[in-house]
Amino acid sequence: MKVTLSVPALFPTFDEIGADDIDHSELDSLKRFLSCSSMQSVRNIPYESWLYGQFTGDILPLRQIPVANLTAMLDGLIDADESSTGCWMRADPVYLYPDTQSLVLQDPQQLNLQPDEIDRIRDTIAPLLESYDAALHTPHCRRWYLWFAGDAPDLICTPVHEALMRPVHQYLPQGRDLRRWHTLLNEIQMVLATLDVNLRRQEQRQLPVNSLWFWGNGRLSFPGSANYDYFCGGSELLESLCMYSNSCYSPIGYEPDDSLAVLGDQVRGLVVYESLLRARQLNDPGLWLSALQNFECEVIAPLVRRLRGGGIRELLLVSDSGLRFVCSRRRIHSFWRRMRPVSRYLLQ
Repeated sequence: MKVTLSVPALFPTFDEIGADDIDHSELDSLKRFLSCSSMQSVRNIPYESWLYGQFTGDILPLRQIPVANLTAMLDGLIDADESSTGCWMRADPVYLYPDTQSLVLQDPQQLNLQPDEIDRIRDTIAPLLESYDAALHTPHCRRWYLWFAGDAPDLICTPVHEALMRPVHQYLPQGRDLRRWHTLLNEIQMVLATLDVNLRRQEQRQLPVNSLWFWGNGRLSFPGSANYDYFCGGSELLESLCMYSNSCYSPIGYEPDDSLAVLGDQVRGLVVYESLLRARQLNDPGLWLSALQNFECEVIAPLVRRLRGGGIRELLLVSDSGLRFVCSRRRIHSFWRRMRPVSRYLLQ
């Protein structure tokens, strides 16, 4: 059994995090794995582009990955065998708060919208979309969609997670239909500003929905040959790609040993851990350190135990840093190797 472990943002980019912050954490399994591994330089590819390429063979820029078509399958809007037809775009509900010079995109997960609020917002926005031959679908509290009866707009959109906590004027849609869609966005924001749902949420000191974020448009590539036999993680993109390619997938559960145990019965497995990436997107060093500790307990410790016990023959760790680490069962038992601090590897 060979396992590939994908951990985007494993290498911190925060000035506030130093060697002491990392080495004071309990990271014994990660320390052993890194110290016993061979380190290799590889092509530096954005995580989402790399993951999409594992299923399709196409390495696309982030703005061209058709996330809307993929997650629409996850939300039951389309079947996997129909995913190559039709035009979909994500239109996620967001809150933009005023900063000194621009509006800044707040973390959408803090909205916590209720079903009746979602229905009211959808019904209010729907008439604005008629002249665009688009319909708004709201199957999930955070994942909303536009379906286009005709051709999709010619827009290049930024993924919502790439714009988190940043001035939005740098990340608004671009393309030939730019002006028309900026007009629609302004109309939506004007309607939402006085909507009763939002006024009530503000009275209750909850974040209002004052805009939508358009992104994820594009056409799906046909699935290529699978690079792995089994997939495990906590990623909506990974789960969607597994559904699209009819691949085996399970989430990492509360009992990591149980959720990762099935890997031992496969030939090639891929495990994805995204919590460190989310911390980087939110620019939160404390959250990153907490996610690193959770990664030690939930993922790397169970995998190293299986590597030492023979259930896994080789464990390969990749990140979006241009480096990868490879460790075999023989190398993990090399007791004479010097155990170096984790910071020696992560703060390069």
